[in-house]
Amino acid sequence: MVRQRIEPGPGQESVWDYPRPPRVEDSTKRVRVIFNGVTIADSERAKRVLETSHPPTYYIPEEDVKMEYLAPTRRRTWCEWKGRARYYAVAVGGRTSQEAAWAYPEPARGYEGIQGHLAFYAQAMDVCYVGDEQVQAQPGGFYGGWITQDIVGPFKGGPGTMGWWRKTGPPRDGTWRSDPTSTDVSTIRMGVPHCENGKPDDATVAWKGRSR
Repeated sequence: MVRQRIEPGPGQESVWDYPRPPRVEDSTKRVRVIFNGVTIADSERAKRVLETSHPPTYYIPEEDVKMEYLAPTRRRTWCEWKGRARYYAVAVGGRTSQEAAWAYPEPARGYEGIQGHLAFYAQAMDVCYVGDEQVQAQPGGFYGGWITQDIVGPFKGGPGTMGWWRKTGPPRDGTWRSDPTSTDVSTIRMGVPHCENGKPDDATVAWKGRSR
């Protein structure tokens, strides 16, 4: 499969200009997460994690999250860059979204900036905002990036994209081609936990959750 790079316009960023390994940086925008009529998180101190081919993942300080609505689950995953993640269900007024948020309690060296922060799947919440813009979830339900109008792709995550070669910049013809030996995300997203380009922890290989 071939995907053509979308050139960013004024004020836009291309995910193909993001680095690999990922970079952690401060966000200058207000970030909000809403579920069942309650603002679960509201912060102007979020961190963005930027990685080649992925829209930004926003990590929100625990102090800006209403932790009384979150409950830890048994799910754990392993990211090759950030380390071991744990997951949370979000429950408000009798309504629950399982494995809707995750965090890295002891992130690997270089990613200490996201310690004490949580990220949320946009598709698991009712609405998420960056500034005043409602975000769109990263395609496919496997990854947790947030898409806004100032971010252009194409984005990894949808059918046929799981094997995109991982590059920190475009090849000379400006296209990316799939690795034909890779498993398509559309066939595995219901059976393998999200691990942000890492590998599932041994304890979660048999996990069979909803598509997030």
